[in-house]
Order: sequence, then C-alpha cells, then structure tokens
Amino acid sequence: MNAKHITEITIENFRGFGHLELKGLQAVNLIVGQNNVGKTTLLEALTAVAAPTLIEKMPGMFRANTGNVQDRFFRWLLADTSSNAQIIATTPTGEYRTTMAHGDLPGRAEDYGRRMSIGQYNLGWSPNRESLRVRIISVQHRSPSALVPSFADTVRSPESERLMETLLSKVDSRIRSVRLDYAEQEPFIALDIGLSERVPLAQAGQGIYRLVAIFSELLGLQPQVCMIDEIENGIHFTMHKQVWRGLAEISALLGIQMFITTHSRECMEAAQYVFYDEDKESKRDLAVIQLMRVRDRVIGKVLDETSVEGALENHIELR
Repeated sequence: MNAKHITEITIENFRGFGHLELKGLQAVNLIVGQNNVGKTTLLEALTAVAAPTLIEKMPGMFRANTGNVQDRFFRWLLADTSSNAQIIATTPTGEYRTTMAHGDLPGRAEDYGRRMSIGQYNLGWSPNRESLRVRIISVQHRSPSALVPSFADTVRSPESERLMETLLSKVDSRIRSVRLDYAEQEPFIALDIGLSERVPLAQAGQGIYRLVAIFSELLGLQPQVCMIDEIENGIHFTMHKQVWRGLAEISALLGIQMFITTHSRECMEAAQYVFYDEDKESKRDLAVIQLMRVRDRVIGKVLDETSVEGALENHIELR
C-alpha cells in the first residue's frame, strides 16, 4: 500500500446503495457477488470520489448507454427519493469526499474546494486536494485503433515494453514481441508469434486482445487507481493465474491500486491461489469484497484469507 491507496470507503445514497461502508481495502481488490448487487456501481462510486470530474463522462464508461443521458443515466445517480449523496474515501494522507445534491449542496461553502453542475445535480468535492489519476477498463470491447495511444506509451519505455512482452509470453508462449506497425499510414499493434510476418492484434484472439488492452492501460498510462470491470471477459479460465500474477507484479512495481469485478468462480479461485497459496512471504496484497442483497438493501464486507477460503468451500454465489 502507498499514501494514495484508498483504505476505506463510505457510500451514502448513491445509485443502489443506501449505506455501504468497506474497510481494509488493499492494493488489489476483487469485487464479487450475484448480479444486480452493485459491483459496477461500486466502481462508479470509487471513480466519483477519486476523480470527480470523470462523473460527467460516466455514461458509457462502464455501461452501454444510448439516447438522452440526462434521463437514462444521470437522473439515477442518487438513490431513489434521496435529495443528496455522499462518497468518502480514506487514504493514509487524508479523506477524499464527493457530494452531489438536487439543489443546494449541504453544509458550508468552504466545505467544497471545487463545484460543478451536471444536469439536475450540483456536485462538490474536498478542498485542497488533487484528484487521483484514474483509468477505466470496462467490459466493452475497444477498437484496435483506440488501444494504440496507451500501447505507444507502454513501448516508449524499454522497461515497460519488456515487462509487457514478458507478461504476454507467460500467457501464450508463442508471443516473442509486440510492436507498433503501419499500414496506409494507420498505426496498429502487431505480435510476433513465430510466423513469417507479425500478426495484427485483432487476429490474435480475444484473450490476448483483452490482456494487451489491460496491460497497455496500466503500463503505458500508469494511473494511481485502475477499475477493471469483469476481468474474466474474453480470457480463458486456464489463463487466470497468469493474469493475476501479472496484475500483482504491475501493482507492486508501479504502486497502482486496482478494483476488479468478476462473475467467475474460476477467476476468484485463481486469485486466491496466486495471492494466498503461492505467496508464501505475504508480499502480495489482496482484498475480496463481497456484495450481497439482504431484503431491499445491499450490504458488503471485506473478506480476509480465511473468509475467502470459507466462502469458496461454501460455494459463494458470483452470478
């Protein structure tokens, strides 16, 4: 953990959360639970408190949205019938606080360092602090051309380029190198997999495509906080352990805090193995956040190693 890592979060009246408090967050955080318990909403709340200006771009960031975003997205930011919402994140160096309200923001003007309006809401957030650098990796498929800028940032550093190639070769031993190539003045990502020519990334399979997208965002842009929705999407379960090893290595090397959702039991089991069973010296930090619906409200808890093992033995519900 470093000084910018979020150790606790409290959410009040944001989307489907009436009240949610989570303590003991780690460098890598895996969010699990059945459908419609708020896994993606938790990513949105973390984004809103870590980098409030991204709220304006949130439609389509995690979810597919079409039409009038004011009616179809922003009007649902606050829990039903609530007049205001608040998200508080605690780090070793202090609190990050974002408040949104219908009408005037609660409290005093000096409680807010910055303010902005989005549709029918007023937003304000903590004074005297800068937003964290946040990157979003959604489940939605990005075009090959959209991956080029972050990949270019990755291969600009020889160290990051070597790490990218090392991580990918552990997943697929055929991969020898990954480079930017050009065709008709359009750059594209190409892989050397031992054929007579490099293969465009789009032809390399969905699993490798997804991993290049994830590793490029982390290595090239080096955010302080990264949200990855449905990490298993497009990745075969036999790759899960290698993926977790890569994420653990990047998090430790670059100090990136990660919040990751999954619906896959195999993915959670792989994380348990890599972060607990395989890590004999306890150098890898993992928290498993379990969300569940009890009657009409969502509750959550942060599981320790023993609780994760117990949850898996008792067939924790992930779908």
